[in-house]
Amino acid sequence: MNLNLKPTAVALTLLTFFLLMLILLAALLFLWQEREATLTLAATTEPRAVAAEATLVQVMAEQREGRATSTAVFATRQAREAVLEKDLSRMQSELERFELALTTVANHPPRPSTSQTSPTATPFPEQPQVRLFIADRLATRHVGQPVTIIASATHPDGITVLNIAVDGEPLIVDSPADVSLHTTTAHWLPTAVGEYRITALATTSRGRASQPVALNLNIVPAEADLNDALQAQILQNVLDLRGLDLLAPIETQLISPAQVQRQLEADFLATTTLDEARRNILVLRGFDFVPRGFDMDTLQPPDFAGVVAGYYEPDTKQVFVVRPDDEAVMNQQSQLTLAHEFMHALQDQHFGLSDFDINDPEISKDIRLAWRALGEGEAELVEFLYQARGYLTGEELDESVLLYGTPELGNLPDFLVSEFNFPYARGFDFVYALYQQGGFPAVDAAWQNPPQSTEQILHPEKYLAGDVPQEVALPDLSGALGEGWQFVQENRLGEYYLREHLLLQLPRTVATTAAAGWGGDRFVLYHHPERDELVLLLGLVWDTAVDDTEFTTAYQTYAAQQTGAEATAVDATTTCWLGAAEQICLQNTAVGHFILRVPDEALGTAVLNALPTR
Repeated sequence: MNLNLKPTAVALTLLTFFLLMLILLAALLFLWQEREATLTLAATTEPRAVAAEATLVQVMAEQREGRATSTAVFATRQAREAVLEKDLSRMQSELERFELALTTVANHPPRPSTSQTSPTATPFPEQPQVRLFIADRLATRHVGQPVTIIASATHPDGITVLNIAVDGEPLIVDSPADVSLHTTTAHWLPTAVGEYRITALATTSRGRASQPVALNLNIVPAEADLNDALQAQILQNVLDLRGLDLLAPIETQLISPAQVQRQLEADFLATTTLDEARRNILVLRGFDFVPRGFDMDTLQPPDFAGVVAGYYEPDTKQVFVVRPDDEAVMNQQSQLTLAHEFMHALQDQHFGLSDFDINDPEISKDIRLAWRALGEGEAELVEFLYQARGYLTGEELDESVLLYGTPELGNLPDFLVSEFNFPYARGFDFVYALYQQGGFPAVDAAWQNPPQSTEQILHPEKYLAGDVPQEVALPDLSGALGEGWQFVQENRLGEYYLREHLLLQLPRTVATTAAAGWGGDRFVLYHHPERDELVLLLGLVWDTAVDDTEFTTAYQTYAAQQTGAEATAVDATTTCWLGAAEQICLQNTAVGHFILRVPDEALGTAVLNALPTR
């Protein structure tokens, strides 16, 4: 009997074991399904997990189609999730930055654009805000290279649809659960060479659609050099955007930051002679831009390596663009810089940059700065439009790269920082004003009739009205000064430099208003080497009597604060302030304003007697 029961017990034991295994497998399957549901829920509620959801769905499809065993599935999932974790870690900070940028754009829209679509389009207030970018920095890539596209949309009413399309064909139609901020990710594999337009469009719960936001992506053959393809495409984009022909080939070199530093440092030291540099420093001293004792020996060449992204060399007709040492393909800053420098090369071909010699000492700094503002302003406008029309793709750029950086100027004063930035910032404003008036033909006309003062740059309406600087004559002071005094420079100051001078002692609003009525000026500077003393005479005229009064009131405050002295009336036309180190006098006659700065009262009296009164 026992012999008959033993097989039955074994069978029961085996049956019990299989039942336990089935229960265990069912539990594992339940837990696995719960894990998948949790991942899906997390991806729905947390925008940054959408990329993980999309990739995991792809992994599951691969498992069902091609994986033969659970071990292979598990190993594949582990490897794919490891890649996902790395990608998500890299992209998380970028997505957070773009989420913050969405709010910033809503409160502070970017500059107006003539383009209907742009990476940072400015929709009407009732429309959702949309951002579109590519997960890596390659705007040009090889055929067959996967592309990860990310779109974000926000609106207080909630986002219910967020679409991404390639050349009008839907790539993904995402329907979030009416959230105020949603991010979606799509994966696309380009199979043919060409230029593709990627667009994103969002709709709110009330049916309000955004403006379509678009990016261009250039797909080149697998064997093509990406940098060569990028450069050719950027040049063509600039030619199309600017409406100019290429008159001669433009040679482009990608160089390291160290090479930029060596080249520009040599140029910096070769642009002026030692004597010219010392005279320029004396002029800066005369207008309080540098302190007494500041000498050529303290000058150090600027640190260009960290801030100059590229430059055009008119002598050799070459464009140089910095490529970071750790990146084989041009990043987006390099691409934008190349567009900027290509514009300079085209300016040279069509308008002759050699005719605008900004290093000519016979031309006033005021005019030279105005010419630089025209050239840099146009290149800045090209950069702006290059982005606005979707030529720049991939990860969007911070606003900080829209303007060139400021070099580390060591112990040089803040004034030189402002002077460095002026052609880019105020030049853009000037050229953009012309562009609004008549497009690029108006900019072409400006090259034929270039601005003659920084006043015209600061006030484009004065340039358009033909308001040119008035000529101011100064007397010869050599007889009044006596022996030992050496002539340093006679030149024009201009509205910009006058404003910066006033800013040293006055609030910005007061200084800006006082300088804004500038009609013309002339200054002359003398130096006594043995005593290291300066005599400065500045003659000024104003557009209107109101401008005259505004400046007089402001400069009285300037002189009092600069000298620490009270005003003393010399006669009906002249007021002086006698400080411990110098005397400042302001004379207002029928001829115009004269500002005199001398080391002592006796010399001041001698020079005042030499000034014309009518």
